[in-house]
Amino acid sequence: MTRQKLITEFEKLSDDNNFPEAKDKRKRGRDFEKLINNLLTLEGLEPRTGFRPKGEEIDGSFFFGHSVFLIEAKWHKSQMPASSIYQFKGKVDGKLVGTIGVYLSMSGFSSEAVDALTFGKSINIILFDKDDFKTCIYEDNGFTQVLSRKL
Repeated sequence: MTRQKLITEFEKLSDDNNFPEAKDKRKRGRDFEKLINNLLTLEGLEPRTGFRPKGEEIDGSFFFGHSVFLIEAKWHKSQMPASSIYQFKGKVDGKLVGTIGVYLSMSGFSSEAVDALTFGKSINIILFDKDDFKTCIYEDNGFTQVLSRKL
């Protein structure tokens, strides 16, 4: 998929009028995961689609450098609370030491969520919000650039 096709798909997903009902919003979530996978493929990050190990669901993964990254992708109306990030952190912590999580929320994160993530814990989760993702989509190698800055 070309960068221009990614941009077109992102703009379609960004228009709330295209997703009036709950079932449409669930479809947007699945399409968002596909868009992320296509973006990572375009940037050569060897993505894997979502998978369901026993008792959990992971939206995808990719390789960057010598590390494995797990992806959590959310497109909700309200900001993601700390509890959502803790749940994802539990998934990441249960994997091989050194695994890093990328939590991508198009609605952003509550201020408590960001604070809770950084106080008194090892940090292995990177947060991406809508502005970060726009850079990922519109810039050549945008995802790689944003990820590198955040690391």
